[in-house]
Amino acid sequence: MAGVNDVIVVSGPKSIVQFQISLGDGSNFGIKISYRVQEKSNGIVGALDSATSLVGLDSALVILGDNIFFGGGFGQTLQNLDSGPKARIWTKRVSNSSDYGIIEINQKGKPIAIIEKPKNSKSKLAVTGLYYLPPNFTSLLPNVIASQRDELEITDLLNFYLSKDLLSWSNLSRGTAWFDAGTSERMFMASDYVRILQERTGEIVGSPEETAFRSKLISEVVFREILMNMPPSAYQAALLDYVYTDEFRPG
Repeated sequence: MAGVNDVIVVSGPKSIVQFQISLGDGSNFGIKISYRVQEKSNGIVGALDSATSLVGLDSALVILGDNIFFGGGFGQTLQNLDSGPKARIWTKRVSNSSDYGIIEINQKGKPIAIIEKPKNSKSKLAVTGLYYLPPNFTSLLPNVIASQRDELEITDLLNFYLSKDLLSWSNLSRGTAWFDAGTSERMFMASDYVRILQERTGEIVGSPEETAFRSKLISEVVFREILMNMPPSAYQAALLDYVYTDEFRPG
């Protein structure tokens, strides 16, 4: 829904195969999916560095694998992003600042710093795990030095853009849900949110097959073929119900 059709999945050597088996090369979704291994757990910039050979001098929309976003029109917002020289971040107010990268704002509402997991911060604006990085960002990655946690921090890269007045930010609207599902408890919360939405609305949340069909990346013939090759399940039944619903059929 964000208009992305060239995807790179970066993961550790033990788990990358699971993603390859689950997602394939992306042809089922009408897109291209490539894979890169992050050999060691050295932070988000380390993951970006693993994909440098594929990104080249291009821009990128980066999302962390344990972050979940849901909100009406959010995909369209990402489609309409200005692909200029500025990086962009999205924030959300949280109660526990010490668990996140926090953006600090001056009295004029201008960001002055991004601090990774501060122990004491007046700001409650967490930087979510979604970033737009402008063209040629990969040339800056070698300049990021490992932190005390021995990680190449995304906050250091973002602070560079901030220091050059090349960082824009916006707060997620109250109608947009964000889950950092990096713990078992938060994963349960996200799963419960999705379950309630699906049960109440009868719609599917986060289905790549449905999105590909809705976005006209695949034809109805291909969509039906994918469904027929799926093992019988509630997920298959929901997609079959969708394909026979004229209300959402691509025109």
